[in-house]
Amino acid sequence: MTESIINELAQLPSLRVCPRDTVFRYRNDNHDTSRVAHDLNVRAIVTGRLMRRGDDLSVSVELLDAKDKKQLWGKRYDRKISDALAMQHEISRKIFEVLRAKVPGASGRRLSKRGTDNPDAYQAYLKGRYYWNRRTVANIGKALAQFQKAVDADPVYALAYIGLADSYAVLPQYAGVTSAETRPKARAAAERALEIDDSLAEAHASMGYIDMMSWRFKEAESDFGRAIALDPNYSTGHQWYGIFLHVIGRRDEALAESRRAQQLDPLSPIITVQVCNLHMLNGRLPEGIDECRKALELDEGFPRAHDLLGWAYLKQGKSAAAISEFSKAAAASGRASQELSYLGYGYGVLKRREEAMAVLKQLERMHAERRSPAMYLAAVYAGLGDKDQAFAWLEKDFQAQNGALIYMTYFPIYDTLRDDPRHRDLARRIGLKL
Repeated sequence: MTESIINELAQLPSLRVCPRDTVFRYRNDNHDTSRVAHDLNVRAIVTGRLMRRGDDLSVSVELLDAKDKKQLWGKRYDRKISDALAMQHEISRKIFEVLRAKVPGASGRRLSKRGTDNPDAYQAYLKGRYYWNRRTVANIGKALAQFQKAVDADPVYALAYIGLADSYAVLPQYAGVTSAETRPKARAAAERALEIDDSLAEAHASMGYIDMMSWRFKEAESDFGRAIALDPNYSTGHQWYGIFLHVIGRRDEALAESRRAQQLDPLSPIITVQVCNLHMLNGRLPEGIDECRKALELDEGFPRAHDLLGWAYLKQGKSAAAISEFSKAAAASGRASQELSYLGYGYGVLKRREEAMAVLKQLERMHAERRSPAMYLAAVYAGLGDKDQAFAWLEKDFQAQNGALIYMTYFPIYDTLRDDPRHRDLARRIGLKL
């Protein structure tokens, strides 16, 4: 019910609606609404109570102005459980109508075709987003299964196709699956969502990420621009556009977009980690460390936060703390290739060659099994100071057209390679002008 209301209210272009993962942190406690509004920087809050007796549901809903402490709208619904999905659509549409009168420029806005009336599809989609937001190999695999279940149950469920597109798009980075295998599936899913409704900001943002990973940078910028124009409050659109801007060399704009994403979704670990990453790339270690710690407060086992915190400690000469963070990341990710590359890089920088070589052997096996891109072996060689081997492995990813190769400009573990002419040449061949 919360997800449905969020999805539909988010279609008002001048309204910022906090994402599901953010608001769900408050679902089990009796929080003061004024305090929640202050924490999330929002003016209005929707609260609700649900009771079930057998097949009967009773739902009470209120729309509150948290600043003036007054009710804008409220109603109680008594329905059968079989009518739950229709009831939640009715609730969200009523709130939509109340708010639409208060949001400038929204009077003619209609709801898009993103939703579903199939409860099985809806539940599968929610589970898919839950897993996708965790950003580990195992969880992305689970997300794919749930999104596929959703589209099987409802073949015109646009958001589920977007979930498929997003999952396939990030697989090369997290799972090492080749872009040649995942890119067509990601693009087909995004195109299907756009066929259902081409006004969906989420679908255009997904297409932007896919085009970026296809090294189609002109098209990617157009996609992201369209997504943000359709929904200026879609945090993932700003997040991915921030990555894109950094990749093409517009660093100040990249940080501004990433901060905008963080403002829209302040409790997202992956967005907070992105702000951390950009601070570190710009030489602001204290600010980056602060953001990493914020991400770990949100999710203490988030691998990317441990990766970046370890890199920062390494730069500060805190060797033991760095290896501890890299090891935590590797363990939390199930020893995924991305996290192993940071661990191997750390061993290399610290001249612990035997341990670095052990990580390299594991990554070589994973690469042979198509569970790691070549770029992660390159990172370990970069840590060891062997630039020739590092660029040889990066070249393997270029020849394989691995879309994730753009992250050689974004991940801090490639920092020692960026002043080498071979890095600029490789970037040029990808289509980047650095």
